Amino acid sequence: MNCAIFISDVGFGHMVRQRQIIFNLKKEFKNLKITIFHHKNLHILKKNFGKSLNYVDNFNNIKLHTTKNGFDKKKALITLNSWEKKKDIFLKKKNKSLKKFDFFISDLVPEISYYAKKNNKPCFSICHFTWDWFFKKLYKRNLRTISLMKRYIKMSTKIYFPPFTFKEINNSYKKKKKVNFITNKLNMKSRNLFKKPKKILIMNNGTGALTHSINKIILNLSSLKKYKFYISSSNISKKKEGKIKKIKNVFLINNSLKKMYSYISKVDVVVARGGYNTISECLVLRKPSILSYENLNPEVNENIKIMKKNILSSSMNFKDWEKVKFKKKIENFLKKDYYTILSNIIKKKFKNNGANQIVKDIKKELKLYDKNNC
Repeated sequence: MNCAIFISDVGFGHMVRQRQIIFNLKKEFKNLKITIFHHKNLHILKKNFGKSLNYVDNFNNIKLHTTKNGFDKKKALITLNSWEKKKDIFLKKKNKSLKKFDFFISDLVPEISYYAKKNNKPCFSICHFTWDWFFKKLYKRNLRTISLMKRYIKMSTKIYFPPFTFKEINNSYKKKKKVNFITNKLNMKSRNLFKKPKKILIMNNGTGALTHSINKIILNLSSLKKYKFYISSSNISKKKEGKIKKIKNVFLINNSLKKMYSYISKVDVVVARGGYNTISECLVLRKPSILSYENLNPEVNENIKIMKKNILSSSMNFKDWEKVKFKKKIENFLKKDYYTILSNIIKKKFKNNGANQIVKDIKKELKLYDKNNC
């Protein structure tokens, strides 16, 4: 069998989910040929899977940008307006090569659901938000292109939604299945979770949205002497790096995906943008977090809204990244919120076997699909 996997070119989360899907596909299916269509993080996947997979360096038509103050709404509109033309060019160009695939997995590239339906092939979509929802929230109106995206996504054979998928999206689709979190393989060592918190990870993300904010406060962390700060971020100048090395309680760590996320299990608190992949790992690893809003980004801001409603994290806005305010935010969180949030996370017992659930269900769906099309 031949499978094509399409991965959005935004952040790390889509790629992380599909990496786990691929590990499980290789276990469940014998002699399955897998081809990945992706651009941004393709080098990571090649490093993970080598020659066991096929790769097509392909930009999947949606890219989001950030500014010093957060999300860039103007450039997002350019992306939306160009999507329809780009997807038409792609489908026309790749029509013949796509016909060799028996089924598709999408996280989440709307035009692939359309192509699969048109050619009577199964397409399994995985997401916690959809692009039509994202752009509709961003522009407060249902543009023609947004409606087309939604129509395409509805052509999926089945859509898999992990925890905290937004209600509006859940209610919009019938052919769906709820699954657990999909994360990296995590180190779940037993430890005293209620010890006094000392180690704090300040983490940038795949879009680099917090680069400017982290640079503003990094040297001032020396005033919080009773805590150890581990910083993962890009674009820190060599001059600033030299000053940081002289600070005893601040440590720069490699900002590669593997290194950055490996530190979540080693610390007591995570300070990061409210992206879904970060939230997933914090909850599974039972780590209280302070999640940063991203100006105008509907997905990030809705993620944080849900987390706060369930008392599973605290939050901070752009102004909280000022020197004095950041110090107050950390101290108040550890004094007032930390143990309540930790207790709530432990009670929920979040699981991260979503990839396994999805692949087993895809196997059943393929058998059913073949039976119905005999």
